Amino acid sequence: FNSQEIANTMWSYATMNHPAPEFFLAVSNLSLSKLNMFNPQELANALWSFATLRHPAPEFFDAVSNLTISNLHAFNSQELTKIIWAYATVHHYYVNPNFTSGMLWEAIQKVESL
Repeated sequence: FNSQEIANTMWSYATMNHPAPEFFLAVSNLSLSKLNMFNPQELANALWSFATLRHPAPEFFDAVSNLTISNLHAFNSQELTKIIWAYATVHHYYVNPNFTSGMLWEAIQKVESL
């Protein structure tokens, strides 16, 4: 599976409200090995899917926060919103502080550009 196939499959399960904990555990592990292949939309959709189904996936959430710090400018406002919502929904608050401040800064930049 490539990153788009992974994210789309996760999104489908979440949209159907089909938890499938074993599937999400396996896809979390698979996604970690391919994380650098995910684009911003795929990352946002994957995080949204985990959160929608209340599957915390702490290793995945940690890895995303560390990977995306230098690339937050590439995320649009909808992707930023999904990501912030996902972290809050699964109560994953202990992330790299640069990620948290970077997300806030990017969100403010998007609002100011309206």
